[in-house]
Amino acid sequence: MPWISPLHVIIYFLATAFFLFAAFVPPAEDSPFHKTYQGYAWYIVPTIGMSSLLWGAAWWLGIKGIEWSRRRELVVSRTPYIERDEDGGYVQKAELVEHEWITEVKHDFESGHS
Repeated sequence: MPWISPLHVIIYFLATAFFLFAAFVPPAEDSPFHKTYQGYAWYIVPTIGMSSLLWGAAWWLGIKGIEWSRRRELVVSRTPYIERDEDGGYVQKAELVEHEWITEVKHDFESGHS
């Protein structure tokens, strides 16, 4: 049924949009989330939550800008260290994360010069 394939995406979008807008509805005077009980304004928590998404996007754009200006690529490799526990399950004990800057070299045939 091709008409039902985007249904899950639409439902997820509507539910997420509801929670996004519902977070910015001010609480009632007798609510335990009101400023008189908590000591800070009701809009602080959702604003910090939304701004964290923007800070993440700004960080990513900054890394991409540095890569572009330096003509390098930041390559990240991860190596997990997984062990078997006494119950027979697997547990990740550590993860080695390595960062390496790779220089992009353009050859004459790539730049359009002969």
